[in-house]
Amino acid sequence: MSILKITLITICCFWSVYVNAKITIMTEDFAPFGYYDAQGKLTGIGVELVQAITEKLNVDSNIQVLPWSRAIKKLELLPNRALFCVARTPARNDKFEWVGPILSDGVYLYHTNDFDSSKDTIQSAKLWKNIAVTANYPEHQVLTELGFDNLWITNQPQENVRLLIYNRVTAMVAGEFAMPSLLKSLEMDGTDVVRSEISLFDIELYIAFSKGTDPQVLRKWQNALEELKSSPQYYQIRQRYTVPTQ
Repeated sequence: MSILKITLITICCFWSVYVNAKITIMTEDFAPFGYYDAQGKLTGIGVELVQAITEKLNVDSNIQVLPWSRAIKKLELLPNRALFCVARTPARNDKFEWVGPILSDGVYLYHTNDFDSSKDTIQSAKLWKNIAVTANYPEHQVLTELGFDNLWITNQPQENVRLLIYNRVTAMVAGEFAMPSLLKSLEMDGTDVVRSEISLFDIELYIAFSKGTDPQVLRKWQNALEELKSSPQYYQIRQRYTVPTQ
């Protein structure tokens, strides 16, 4: 057998292994998207949606739960990784491959009801004493780009809630999906927490894959997602995690 044929066969074998390599799926512990319930089972709206997709694809649905910063770093550096639920921001767009969106969420400033923001705007909120926001989240980047220099940077969204409840900050940033679950997970009374009318942005959440993931794999995941979104199952999953409008 010629050296050329051996080389071609070797390349094909390596390519086959690469294309068919198992995708390691990751998320963070952040309700309602992914969290452990009272029985210690991983659940959440993102978890259920991804598990429904993997069931359609007949692939392993084992999900690694990691701190957000570590998961993002693995996604940037390692092949065959997938992470949900990830906001597709301009800064991230070219770093990863994308399947979605799987969900959309509105992001607002929240404060306690003893603070009046009825006459405030995004611009006047820059004069507030401080605003809690989690590092490396899209809202952190948005507020920084808008020129906010009154940010209290935290490592976890739960820290933002504690700071707000104990009056250490004027306000915090959260998505409408996330805020009720954050309060519930900390067993905190959220009756005095109100959503301001200051909307930062509407965020679309995706499954992000390592750069260079095989397009055929991405296409299969996207097709399975579209099939799921057109089914009653998708709306049943959403309904379980949707807070009724007051």
